[in-house]
Amino acid sequence: MFSEMFYKLWNNGLIQLGIWETVYMTLISSAFAYLIGLPLGVILNVTDKKGIAPHPKLNSVLGFVVNFFRSIPCIILMVAMMPVARLILGKSLGNAIYLSDDRETVHKKVMNALTDKSRLQKTCLLNTSTSPRDRTRSRMPSSA
Repeated sequence: MFSEMFYKLWNNGLIQLGIWETVYMTLISSAFAYLIGLPLGVILNVTDKKGIAPHPKLNSVLGFVVNFFRSIPCIILMVAMMPVARLILGKSLGNAIYLSDDRETVHKKVMNALTDKSRLQKTCLLNTSTSPRDRTRSRMPSSA
């Protein structure tokens, strides 16, 4: 079945088209990365505190811009993985803390997540049973 479908797609030229589109997108994105990323990296290195021409304000602004755009693929991946999380966990958003929540709501959510006994028992990976070594008396002199 797989081989029949593959041959049909190959004979129709769809696989070759997909390969070419992938190579094309990779080359275009690599060109943009070199044309934009390499000069930005050099400017960031030169304007660093220990660089050739230190310029803290320019360095911090460029650093912010680079870090902002560097986080975008991670955000895309998180959004793309939401259906997988929903499939595995039954929900895609867990104990979410939203940026619009006030301070008390955030504190309540964090404390509930940290102190909920039913949740701790489900998620705690530590074995808390006593070992035989704990039952023996210590040979170290007591400091009390």
